[in-house]
Amino acid sequence: MLLPPLLDPAKLFFFINANEDLYPSDLHELEALFALPGNPELRADNVHFILCLLHDCVSMDFERYINDVFLPWTGLKRRTSIHRERILQEFSRIGQFSAGSPENMAHLVQLYRNIVSDLFDPYLTLIVASYQFKHGSFTNIDNANLARGERNKVEYISARNECGRMLIGYDGRVRNAISHSGSHGVTYRENEIVFRDISRSVSSRVTMVTWTVAELEKRIVDLFECIISIDAVENVFGIDCLDGIVGNAKTLLQFLLFHSDLNERQRLSARLDSAYAAVRENSSLSTEEKIERLAPIIFFHCGARKMPVTSLSVTTHQEVLSILIPISGSLLDDSALIDRAMEMMRYGVLAQTIFQNLFSSYRTIEVVGENNASRLEVVSGAGLLKDYCDEKAGLVDLLNDSAFFEAGRPILIQIDFAALSDAENSSLNEPFPRYKANDTADHTLCRGMHNPSFQGRPR
Repeated sequence: MLLPPLLDPAKLFFFINANEDLYPSDLHELEALFALPGNPELRADNVHFILCLLHDCVSMDFERYINDVFLPWTGLKRRTSIHRERILQEFSRIGQFSAGSPENMAHLVQLYRNIVSDLFDPYLTLIVASYQFKHGSFTNIDNANLARGERNKVEYISARNECGRMLIGYDGRVRNAISHSGSHGVTYRENEIVFRDISRSVSSRVTMVTWTVAELEKRIVDLFECIISIDAVENVFGIDCLDGIVGNAKTLLQFLLFHSDLNERQRLSARLDSAYAAVRENSSLSTEEKIERLAPIIFFHCGARKMPVTSLSVTTHQEVLSILIPISGSLLDDSALIDRAMEMMRYGVLAQTIFQNLFSSYRTIEVVGENNASRLEVVSGAGLLKDYCDEKAGLVDLLNDSAFFEAGRPILIQIDFAALSDAENSSLNEPFPRYKANDTADHTLCRGMHNPSFQGRPR
């Protein structure tokens, strides 16, 4: 596939050599993305501008930019996929209408509106968030996405005078006219469309913009060039940074969260577990030998995640695996206690993925001193942890259904699932998994971090 030199994806990588580090099939897929119909010259300008901006950011703080900006934005973009498919279907319908007819013009106008609202707006969030990151004003991807409408995003990006022609397809006056077409917003004439941007008040003000059908078609193509360019950069940049993503446990988990669905994660989990399963299911090994072979793996994975472990111990009848860890921080209030409890449950989750049915329960204990005196202790059943790993249960279920002890004394931790539901319904994010049976259960309120209604230590 022959591409203009500036659009050759093999020449756009900063960290890898595409011809040596990629399979030819991967490079062909990238080439096909860069070769989509449109305006190659504009695409080249867009790609180089966006790619340099992203590398400016990642050079400042690789882990933070990838975890807080790039990967959350890819999750945001995944949510637009159904809109993109619908818009592509609308592109294919253009030929159904006579050229220059009112039906043809109306179809093009709605296509322009859908591209702006459903794709252009969320795609620009990557540029806005990257500029914010570069200049130290970034907070989170939701604020970057929702604090501005697409018109404000365009103005924010254009004010930097760096993006060249990337935004030439957009006209805020036309967008406003289309959004309020009604009786006056859009009028169709002989081979042209009149857009009226109406400032609605007692004495309304009108700004009129007239486009020919050909100009509207060009604007649509220019808008879609912006979308294609950001898609192309996402792929090149993501592949370029892949070693840094998979080499960091936290970043890899972020990648899996934003870039895969449940079925994909389950397939990956099964593939990664195959080596452990070969030990667990080996009938020629005793249980003691299986535990002995698998034990070093938990130390390795905890170390990769910067989770310190003192030692492991097994009960006489090999029913409970105890993970002894050093104490961390103080437990002066309930918020600190619940935060630490959630940190400690990560050990049980990790251990269950390795040992699975070899133990019925997993116990994580903070220990101190020569006698290993216990401070905080968390005990979770293997079935509960497996449900969490299978995404049938959530962190709130682990909090609600595990057992907790402080210096040997039981601590009651429960969740008000009705209050949790209300909080989720007012959030932008999808709710995390949890047991459906708990949705209507009557529980004592204990939302967790910083929730004043958390019930922790008995009074």
